[in-house]
Amino acid sequence: MDKYFCKECLGLWHKEKFMLCCPGCVAHRDAGWTPETLLSVYGPMFKVSDRAYFPSLSRIYPPPSRTKPQHIKPQTYTWLKSSNFLSEFKQQQTEFLTKYETNDNPDFWYALDPIVHQYNKKLNF
Repeated sequence: MDKYFCKECLGLWHKEKFMLCCPGCVAHRDAGWTPETLLSVYGPMFKVSDRAYFPSLSRIYPPPSRTKPQHIKPQTYTWLKSSNFLSEFKQQQTEFLTKYETNDNPDFWYALDPIVHQYNKKLNF
């Protein structure tokens, strides 16, 4: 089973449709996601990657909101690595975190999943 959305999924979301042969599209749809919500959460990942990995097949709807770009706290890496998310999702999100920190490119910040934004935001110094 694929654990990611592909550019064909993305193309269908733009047409307000789901790829019915994709387990991720079907599971998200069944959980209440719309093509518009899929575009808002996973669409930014396609600016920097050919695939958008999801944290789990049965993902809760609605997703949390994204935050404005901010400093990445070291604990965010630890949390992500030790989470129960799918391994490919953790790998992709860690890559986006690292690229954002080293390049300060906002595309990598917005490619981060909203759950990563929210965790990073909750950490206080």
